[in-house]
This record gives sequence, C-alpha cells and structure tokens, in this order.
Amino acid sequence: AEWTANANDNEYQLEASSFNSAQKDYATAISNGKTLVFSSDREDATGNEAYKWFGDKFSDLYQVDLKTNTLTPLPESINSDYNEGSVSFSADGNRIYFSRCGSDNKKGISDYCRIYYAIRNNTGWSKPRTVGFLQESANYVHPYWDEDTQRLYFSSDDERGFGKFDLYYSQKSEDGWSQPYNLGTKVNTKGSELWPFVKGDTLFFASSGHAGM
Repeated sequence: AEWTANANDNEYQLEASSFNSAQKDYATAISNGKTLVFSSDREDATGNEAYKWFGDKFSDLYQVDLKTNTLTPLPESINSDYNEGSVSFSADGNRIYFSRCGSDNKKGISDYCRIYYAIRNNTGWSKPRTVGFLQESANYVHPYWDEDTQRLYFSSDDERGFGKFDLYYSQKSEDGWSQPYNLGTKVNTKGSELWPFVKGDTLFFASSGHAGM
C-alpha cells in the first residue's frame, strides 16, 4: 500500500523510443557505450515459422546506433531461425554472450535454451559456440558478463536448484569455465530468479519468490 501511495513520486520520466515496433521489444544491453542491442520478434526477424507460445516470429537480436538511431539486425552468424534472447558484452564490445532457444532437431516450446558466445574480428562476428558448463537437460538463460570479476551470471532451471529458476555464476579463467555456483537461498527462492545484472558490489535481479508488487 505504501509503494502504491508513492508511485507517482518518481524522478524519472518514461518516453517510448523511436525504434520500438508493434511486436515485443525487450532485453536491452549496451555495447561499448555506443550501441544498444535488444531482442525483438518483429516481422523482419530471421526464419519463416511462428513461435508456438505466441504465434509470432522467433526473436532476433537488433542493434541501434545511439547517435543516429539507425536500426540494423545483428548478422546471420548470430541470428538464427530460433529465439535469440538476452545479451551481454565484454567491456570492449568484442565478445558477446547471448541465449538461444531452439535447434534443428526439433522445433517448439520444448527446445532447451543455451548460452552462446562469439568474438568480433576484422570480418565480423565468429560462429557462436556454447559455453563449456552446460548440462543436457536444463535451460540456461539471461547471461550477464561481469568484467571486474570475470564471472558470467545466468539463470537456470537445473533440477539441483532451490526453485523453478535459480541464479548462478561461472568463473572464467585461462583453463575455461568453472562449474556453476548457485547463489544460495538468500538470493534464490522456490519461485524464479531471472535477469541478473551487476553494478559495483550490488546484484540486481527479478524474482517471483521475493516480496514485491
């Protein structure tokens, strides 16, 4: 009730961006301070089939030049016929992490989601590869790369977790990726913890298990 009473006491003003579409535009990330990247299932997304959950196109990743507002899709080496979702970048913008749901083996809502990465070179983005800690029968979504700690945070419905989706991180080193570390019950609940983001020493995330509006 207190939150509702104070809902209008907000120092922020919201305005719709010019590059929005009539479809779902979501999961934004900034690359190198110059480019906004987001996921969208707009009509010109890659692929010809509809996603069975919504009946719309599968989502692709798009980029916007923040100076000119010029919108272009990421290249075909990144975008596929399936869902490309949330994305995160290294500090120099030359490494991208993103989630993809779907495969050539089967199409539909039962396809597992995986976290991929690619490296930018002189000719564009390399072919995406999956990160090295994925289990076969679990979904991995919402990657967030923390440059300071060299950790990749993400959400997964691994059956060994505490709830529907838990937050984890994997430590990157010269030897590769560590096994995922569950952030524990102070963060994770019986519900879903999603969309991790780190700023300084603070972790921000969405939750269906903690109290909220």
